Amino acid sequence: MAAFIGLAVGPLVLLALVFGFYKFAEFKTTALDKGNSISFLVANEISNNINNFESILNVAISMQDFARLDQIGKRYMFQQLMSKHPHYKEISFVGPQGKEMVRVIKGEVTHSTNLRNLSATEAIIATQDALDSYFGPVRFDDTNGQPLMTLGLPLRDLQSNEYQGALITELRLKPIWSLIASFNKNLNMNIYILDERNRVIAHANPAIVLRGTQLEKAPATGIQRGFGGQKSFITSHEFVLGQRRFLVVTEQNVLLALIPSTLDILIFCAVILVALSSAGGLMMFIIQHFVDPVRAVSKSAIRIAEGNLSERLALLRKDEIGDLANAFDHMAEKIEKSHNRLEQQVRIRTKELAEKVVELDYQKEEADKANRAKSQFLSSMSHELRTPLNAILGFAQLLEMDEKDDKKRKNILEVINGGNHLLTLINQMLDLVKIESSNVELSIENHSVHKILNDSLSMLKPLADKHAIQIDDKVSSLPDINISVDDMRFKQVLLNILSNAIKYNSEKGKVTIDCSSNDKNMFCLSVTDTGKGFTADQQSHLFEPFERFEAANSNIEGTGLGLIISKELIELMGGTITVESEVGKGSNFVIHIPLS
Repeated sequence: MAAFIGLAVGPLVLLALVFGFYKFAEFKTTALDKGNSISFLVANEISNNINNFESILNVAISMQDFARLDQIGKRYMFQQLMSKHPHYKEISFVGPQGKEMVRVIKGEVTHSTNLRNLSATEAIIATQDALDSYFGPVRFDDTNGQPLMTLGLPLRDLQSNEYQGALITELRLKPIWSLIASFNKNLNMNIYILDERNRVIAHANPAIVLRGTQLEKAPATGIQRGFGGQKSFITSHEFVLGQRRFLVVTEQNVLLALIPSTLDILIFCAVILVALSSAGGLMMFIIQHFVDPVRAVSKSAIRIAEGNLSERLALLRKDEIGDLANAFDHMAEKIEKSHNRLEQQVRIRTKELAEKVVELDYQKEEADKANRAKSQFLSSMSHELRTPLNAILGFAQLLEMDEKDDKKRKNILEVINGGNHLLTLINQMLDLVKIESSNVELSIENHSVHKILNDSLSMLKPLADKHAIQIDDKVSSLPDINISVDDMRFKQVLLNILSNAIKYNSEKGKVTIDCSSNDKNMFCLSVTDTGKGFTADQQSHLFEPFERFEAANSNIEGTGLGLIISKELIELMGGTITVESEVGKGSNFVIHIPLS
């Protein structure tokens, strides 16, 4: 039933929501357009008023007789202007040196002793350098808190354009309040003016201006909370007076703006109610003739889904719903048979799986035991072999020192070389066992690349000379850098890579050592040789134990463990080893290791 109600009522509710959203968007657009128009109109009205006051003064000072008027004549002219135009609070005539010659204050008597030196004021400096009028920043009267603005007009000789002084006046901005109040009353909106510092200089409520209200930032166009704390449609328009920028802001209460369209919403709601009533009558008919039989089918289906597969429907109807009930009974019977057959198969498979798990656990345990036994055997064997081998090498070295016969000395040297090779193999076997059993202890510290490389090259110089291999060290000529490694283990890796590059190089070949760094804070050291190189298949097996390829059948000494140990050690230190090779041209091994 809920589905049928949803199908009937859902579209109507969705339509209501879409209509409401559309109407609100329309209200918002209309209100913002209205606010933009009013703010533009108010800005023009205020600009025209203040520009008119400027024009009146321009007309006065552009008269040819003004320059010839004495101080009494100028004072009389200023008094006449102030009596006709109450916007002027004070008018002064300032000479070319910046000193007041005449000063008239509305409602006060000014004596010559009250004249000021204004040469350092912004108004005089601006009028001396400019041809246009100067508009000063808004300030508030210390006596009554009302906003004032300084207006300065430069006086220049019509022929020589020489600066002859300036007319400085203090404009009252209070009359703008009446203009704002008239707009507020006629348009049912809140309008106010902000100066460059976001201070309110005009508002229908004078108290807001007089208490020095200042906003943190200028309001943006859209829906925000206004002065009264209520959500409002807010718009703004900027206008300029000389060097000063002002912002006209309009606020319209959202609820009050929506009132004219309330009738449309009520009519639409009435239509929706009628549609819902019709849908309700249709629902009752559908419930009586279709929903109740389907509900009976649904309840039986739920019991079958809960596991009662023996549940059957008993609807004796000869219509489509009766056919559905018979088909459902047939389906339930098949599901019950399939379920029983599946349960039997699951029991068999579960038993087989449990036996397999037990067997795998046993095999894993045996493999772990064998691996531990192998590691223990290799470790013990290596230690047991190394002790007598060291003694053999020691005695052989003593014999070599005392033996005078060259043939016997040569045989003794063969014993020493073979013993050293066997000792290297034993040590590498011990390293491999430690790595596999995770018993390698590393001391990661910051070390100089130059020192490690120079120490390694010093030890390998005899080997390079023996094989006539040229070593091109490009790293030592670059600025030194520190890497974060275990000094001994990294030197072991470097010796292995470099010795391989020397031993497996071509006759009179070359080994190039270079370095770089990447954006992942890694140091890259490359060792490039001019040897035979490796095929793609050989490269895939290069880091496997005891893998020496054709070198196993040559007289080149090696164990096949160096590269696998080097790879494991570098990875333990947070780095990687990669190789690029081309048959007939040589190989390039690159070690990536973290910078300190």
